Amino acid sequence: MGSSKAARWALVLAGVFPLASASSEEASKPPKAAARGERSALQSDPKGWVDILPGRDLAGWTRVAPISTSGVKSVVRAEVPVWQVKAKPRLLDCRGDLPPAPAGEKSGSHEMLRHDRELGDFIFHVEWRFVDPKREGWNAGIYARVNDKADIWHQAQVGNASGGFWFGDTPDETGKVVRRKLDPGEQRVRPAGQWNTYEITGRGDTLRLWVNGATVSEFTGLRVRRGHVGLEAERHHIQFRTMKLKVL
Repeated sequence: MGSSKAARWALVLAGVFPLASASSEEASKPPKAAARGERSALQSDPKGWVDILPGRDLAGWTRVAPISTSGVKSVVRAEVPVWQVKAKPRLLDCRGDLPPAPAGEKSGSHEMLRHDRELGDFIFHVEWRFVDPKREGWNAGIYARVNDKADIWHQAQVGNASGGFWFGDTPDETGKVVRRKLDPGEQRVRPAGQWNTYEITGRGDTLRLWVNGATVSEFTGLRVRRGHVGLEAERHHIQFRTMKLKVL
């Protein structure tokens, strides 16, 4: 072995030089923490949360038909088991695809399951996935700041590798209820069939939406500072789990 090689091996054994350098591909990979994105509020501070996933009788929740300025028809059919609680694994099964319709007509239901507690500032953590990945047109949503009549509401839209945007019927500066929509700054919703995590933070005049590792949109300038959270059934089979609420 030459003197230069012998000197290098001495430095390797001493720990000054690595035995082999990482490949250029490995070196270019971002750290795992960066790939995952920002931790959720539930992960960052697990204290102070309340589990609000309903029991079998849906106690603490009410099925309502949100009133829409766009003319969307919403009707609660109490005889249709749209909301079903499963024990193992524990989750809320939303059969918005019920009931079936005759050929040529749309199947399904359109309604809201609204939590009974009115909230001021809060964080709502909920995980969801579509169970019908082969069906097109996936649609549902997570509600916040809904009033008792359900004619004022703000919805974080879900979808198939889409969604993550806010829209709703909310008062403008004159008090008139108008439709507003806010596109997401980043698309982080996963394809149908995969689990997604949403966290909605309501603080003052702002609703912030965090999706799978990052905040994607903020609905600001709202004149509604209190209301209910809720879930939407809209003609698709969707499941919800890990439904946690923290009052701020």
